[in-house]
Amino acid sequence: MSFNKEKLSKRDPAMDILRCLACFGVVSVHFFLNTGFYNVPIGNRRMYAMVYIRSFFMFCVPLFLLLTGYLNCHKKPERSHYKKLGGTLYTYVAAALFGLYAYPKLYGAVRSIFDLKEVTFEPNSIVNTVAKILSFNTFYAWYIEMYIGLFLMIPFLNILYHNIKTKGQKKLLICTGLLLTALPAVINVYNFKVSGWFSEPSMTVGPDGKAVTFNKIIPAFWTILYPVTYYFIGCYLREYGLKIKTWLNGLLIIAWAGLNGLYNLWRSRWVIFQWGAWCDWGSLFNVIQAVLIFTFFMNLKYEKMPLFLKWCFMKLSGLTLGIYLISWSVDRLCYPVIEKAEPVIHKRLEYWFIAVPIVFTVSAVISYLILKLKQLGLFIYKKARPGTEAENPPTN
Repeated sequence: MSFNKEKLSKRDPAMDILRCLACFGVVSVHFFLNTGFYNVPIGNRRMYAMVYIRSFFMFCVPLFLLLTGYLNCHKKPERSHYKKLGGTLYTYVAAALFGLYAYPKLYGAVRSIFDLKEVTFEPNSIVNTVAKILSFNTFYAWYIEMYIGLFLMIPFLNILYHNIKTKGQKKLLICTGLLLTALPAVINVYNFKVSGWFSEPSMTVGPDGKAVTFNKIIPAFWTILYPVTYYFIGCYLREYGLKIKTWLNGLLIIAWAGLNGLYNLWRSRWVIFQWGAWCDWGSLFNVIQAVLIFTFFMNLKYEKMPLFLKWCFMKLSGLTLGIYLISWSVDRLCYPVIEKAEPVIHKRLEYWFIAVPIVFTVSAVISYLILKLKQLGLFIYKKARPGTEAENPPTN
């Protein structure tokens, strides 16, 4: 293991830490997806705790999008920018192939050890493999489909942002984005005409026997553009930052997380967890939570941080996309074991402390191997090209 001490001493580890934290949040949110949390009523203390934890970790995808804006705000419509998309696509295809071909065999091994139920896997022909990869509807691939579009727009979003002359006008751009994509998620989700809407916000049928629908107060057509809003916020934070005292920032994170969890608990009282716009990625609740967490780590001082720890975060941050995608397969190896060990869903909360670190670590190891396979392939390719001097394969 070796690292450039001079380079690391000058490196700001905040972005690496945030990327790792976002990835850990993704794995944590998927814990609830895979443990049956969404299938049982929220009616006891453990379920209340699960609502709070799930609500808090919804900062994960927003953090990734803020980082995209922060780190790419100076990219131009040049070949060097578009070439970088190849690495993202490679990681996705490799993770998908792992899920299609390696996961079924690994499940067979895990099944024999823990006596799990048998699962029938569809045979994978070349046509089916290509179709599944291009469909973007499994392997947690919705993020890749979204990111491809955002990546292609980045240079032009930057042109728009940098041609806005004043700080006030850039604030207006962000406020416009929030108005179009974040506010509808918390404003347009009530029916004030139905008696008892406040005491029973999850009702689907009113006293008159008619289906309850929400009252639209502000336009909601553009809510799907929430990644662009996050991107511009990331650009703004790169240019101007957000100065908040660390202790106050920490308190605001705790307070807002409590409010977010309380709101979701209110909407799901005595029924199964209510998933709606108010708790989705673009919601104002998640925007504010992500920005507070982002600024907290961005404003910390890292001068005394050990170089080895900086190196660890740097290396791990380079694996986060692979961890995100590979965790789809690892989840399906881990959570059936938990389901068999603990049939009562609310009692599975304790397994969060075991399952999430295991899924994160195993996914990181596989992601590392996928990265090394890519580097080896590039090394062989460069060595085989006439007139091209091959670089030494990377080592750690």
